Amino acid sequence: MRRFTASKLRWCSVLAGTTFGVLLLLSLFTSDPEVYPRTGKWRGIGNHTKSISSNPIDAQILHLPNWVGERSWGLSADAAGAHFPNGISGPSQKTLKGSSVDLEVEIAWTNFFNGTTNGLILELGAMDGKVFSASEFFEKEAGWKAILVEASSQALEIPQNRHNALSLQLAVCQRRSTIHFVNAEDVGGVLEFMTPQFLRELHPKLLKTDQGQGTSVMEMLDWNKVAEADYVVKLPCFPLQSVLDRFQFQHVNFLVLDLEGGELAALQSLDFGRVHFDVLCIETNRFKNGSDPYIEQVVSFVTGKGYKLFHRTKGRNSWFVSPRWKKP
Repeated sequence: MRRFTASKLRWCSVLAGTTFGVLLLLSLFTSDPEVYPRTGKWRGIGNHTKSISSNPIDAQILHLPNWVGERSWGLSADAAGAHFPNGISGPSQKTLKGSSVDLEVEIAWTNFFNGTTNGLILELGAMDGKVFSASEFFEKEAGWKAILVEASSQALEIPQNRHNALSLQLAVCQRRSTIHFVNAEDVGGVLEFMTPQFLRELHPKLLKTDQGQGTSVMEMLDWNKVAEADYVVKLPCFPLQSVLDRFQFQHVNFLVLDLEGGELAALQSLDFGRVHFDVLCIETNRFKNGSDPYIEQVVSFVTGKGYKLFHRTKGRNSWFVSPRWKKP
């Protein structure tokens, strides 16, 4: 029988302690990523290896479905409705009209996408993925894939409401920064991007005592009131292009932008040489007065990128279509 000296026992103790430490570190890096949600770990897309990522956008992912890694989308004809999830030949007019506030679904479906399946829709300002959602119809009725982006706390409900959608909780702006986000049902958004009229009518409690008669948002706001408001939170803000690059999205069939004044900043963050859209629906006319200068700013910017104006104002939205658009 082999006898151990005191020296040998000490070395065994050191070796055991080192081994335990190594195993502990390995366990931290190989834990199931669903145990620690939103820590920047991939959630098992396709055959990709689960790993910790240094990309800050990954920390904002709420749900990452398999189709993203599998690249399993591509707009195609489906006139007979053979691939419709609900086994229908096509949605009824009642379903179309009841799917969105300003007829986003009806206009897009009847003018461009009727009889298609497996397209890709990007909806910014997605709320909980259900209420007033334009993308839900395309996903559930026509088998499209959906990317949902929402900055408010409503985003946390998206994975339950839309379990097949790629969902992220983040704000979108021209450059990466930290912004003030107003958590308010239906009228929330990035404070810095709201128009003066929007602030005066919907968020007067955040203005200076003179009711913010300044011509810019920064002049109108009382930042002490902003700091004290429990419904205003600071959030990370990313360029939309960096979000699309993260998942290698280069072609989106339908873009829906509803950011309560942040639409232009989101558009300005895009590199239109790296991403292409077939149809764009952008909220520009929140108060439906038709004379808001913001409408012309957005129209000028998007048409300047080569897109054709389809509707200057339809409800609260301006519509654009790519000159390359061709229905499959």
